[in-house]
Amino acid sequence: MIIINPTPKTTPELPIDNFALNSDDVEVFASLWQRKHWADVPHTLSSEVGLAVESVAAGSQNVNIYGSGTLTGNINKSAMIKIGNNYHLVSAGGSAAGNKISITIFPGAPSGGYANGTPVKFCDSSLEVHDFQLGYSTWTYQPGFRVYQLIKPANCGYNSRPVGFFVRHRPSTGENGIDYNTILFRPFYAAKYQMSRSDSTPSDEGTSTIAVSKQGTIPWTNINIDKAAAACAASDTVSGKDLSIHLISDDEWVSLGIYSMILGPERFGSNRWGPYGNNSSLKDCDDNNITFIADPTISGRALTGTGRKSGWEAGKNLTSHTGRTNGAYDLNGNIYEWTTGLKLKVGSSGMGYLYVNEMDTGIQMSDTSSNRYVTALNTDVKVAKHAIASTTDNTGRAEFGNDYQYQGTGANSEYVAERGGCWSDGVNGGVFYLCLYDSRPSTRSNHGFRAAFEA
Repeated sequence: MIIINPTPKTTPELPIDNFALNSDDVEVFASLWQRKHWADVPHTLSSEVGLAVESVAAGSQNVNIYGSGTLTGNINKSAMIKIGNNYHLVSAGGSAAGNKISITIFPGAPSGGYANGTPVKFCDSSLEVHDFQLGYSTWTYQPGFRVYQLIKPANCGYNSRPVGFFVRHRPSTGENGIDYNTILFRPFYAAKYQMSRSDSTPSDEGTSTIAVSKQGTIPWTNINIDKAAAACAASDTVSGKDLSIHLISDDEWVSLGIYSMILGPERFGSNRWGPYGNNSSLKDCDDNNITFIADPTISGRALTGTGRKSGWEAGKNLTSHTGRTNGAYDLNGNIYEWTTGLKLKVGSSGMGYLYVNEMDTGIQMSDTSSNRYVTALNTDVKVAKHAIASTTDNTGRAEFGNDYQYQGTGANSEYVAERGGCWSDGVNGGVFYLCLYDSRPSTRSNHGFRAAFEA
């Protein structure tokens, strides 16, 4: 029998309805769509049945897990576990000995701790934000997720929110594509920290041409966007593994900011000369008790990923994009971060046009010649993943951290994107800060970068 024009079986690039809620109550792509890398094997236990913890004190990160019968094997770093009704990441794994495995978790145990016998279950790490170690670098896995951008907030039940605001669940009223956009962000691994040279220290920037993501060191600055991309490509990898490290793309960077937005808690950064914590989403303020370790080579700049506050419970850190120690640090302030895929091209005169992956969107930014603070985001699907201001004024909106966007207007010029603001930007900096004002050769002591690789 000959079949004429059979219908081919195809696999869609992105899931349509196959989503799951992770522990952040975010709609993430189901496991089928998330690729697990080689270090994401959660355990080699002989059995997952009947696991429980011995008593754990409130705030403690040291946990002993035991099983029924004889328990053998390992629980590995980066595994996600659920103890009772709470989720934890395994920050230090362990091997079974005497039918018991000792591990370290974060965040630590909640108020009241855990009683002996509280059940333990493994969770799918492909659904959760978690750390990932590769060579000398630490990465943050950001699962792919779905969010909803408000086009007509009042029609969606959000009368007080601005146009372009993102929410984590589908509005109960309104029509998709008219009153709100459904936006998908793909999964990837982001450098947990702003990049530094591989031989950098807390007191010396170093001279290496290889970029790494490590905590508590001097960030790599005075580098233009093309050399930053080359340094990322030269970053340490594991031989034979199918990945390519690149300078973070603009939509990847923005996805971290949007994920932060929909979680809601404050996000502080080193952007008030000090360095102290300043600026938060939905509540713009200073917090002198959030401090960073000062960079001894540049006044006001901080060492990578060093924000802290006395009294934060184990696992909490409001200088990361999740508000916990599992997130990517310093998206708000410290140094500007180059991103790829977004450009502004100006012709012989007038305002420039936005290009996404070298394609002309036909969209101009809001005029930022005098009013530069974001009051609404562009909801055109061609730029929705890039958090581009559609309206601005001289104060901004708390929902966008009172953040600042700015553009160059030089005739016959091309401008590349930088995100987040720097240590001296104060209220201007934050996850919605965008500057399209510098050309490819530009270098400054407050310009740095972050790497990423695809999941």
